[in-house]
Amino acid sequence: MHVVRTTQNAETGQPETDRLGVVPIGRMRVSEDLAAKLSSDEKIELDVRVGELQALATLRQKAAAHTLAWSANDAVRYLAGVTDEAETEALRTVFAEAAATLRRAAKPKTSEAEAGEGKRGGKGKNKGKGAKPADA
Repeated sequence: MHVVRTTQNAETGQPETDRLGVVPIGRMRVSEDLAAKLSSDEKIELDVRVGELQALATLRQKAAAHTLAWSANDAVRYLAGVTDEAETEALRTVFAEAAATLRRAAKPKTSEAEAGEGKRGGKGKNKGKGAKPADA
């Protein structure tokens, strides 16, 4: 997000814009250099805007999560009508990546004790699945 200060030129009456800095959208943190350039009113205004953008990002994420099944169904219907082989393969790659991400997110989080169980002789790769003896 670009942070600008707009003032009115006293001689011409035209607005003048000065670019003061940038606030990265992903981090939404105002750098010390930028904060030093701002008046106290501008700092408050920027803090309010950053808060609004963070709230919007949260709402966008919530909406995406709650409409995921619709989006997936729409994407699958679109894929069914694609005739370009390159696009089909690109979409299948995107779908596979999304599926992997969703599988990871859908797994219940385990406690540290359960997570370390496999390292200390708990259920390993072949334990409990009828693993063959070493001499077989």
